[in-house]
Amino acid sequence: MIPPLQPLGQRVLVKRATPPKQTAGGLHLPDQAAEQEQRAQVIALGKGGKDFAVAVGDIVMLAKYQGTPLGNEGNYIVPECDILCILK
Repeated sequence: MIPPLQPLGQRVLVKRATPPKQTAGGLHLPDQAAEQEQRAQVIALGKGGKDFAVAVGDIVMLAKYQGTPLGNEGNYIVPECDILCILK
């Protein structure tokens, strides 16, 4: 577990969703076949100089390989500009 932290600047702390373990058709996926999940939940916002377009609790879509991983629990720091959209 990572210690509590506060992102700085226009950065966002997110927790990526867990990749599915099977396909929609019911086939089980090995760990090597599971791609990195692009959906994530916003956990914390940085102390930047402007307002954020996202809020804590939003479910967002990230670019596939964006973000700096923090530990192995799916937590990432990403620049706000790397968030593609908010899922409603």
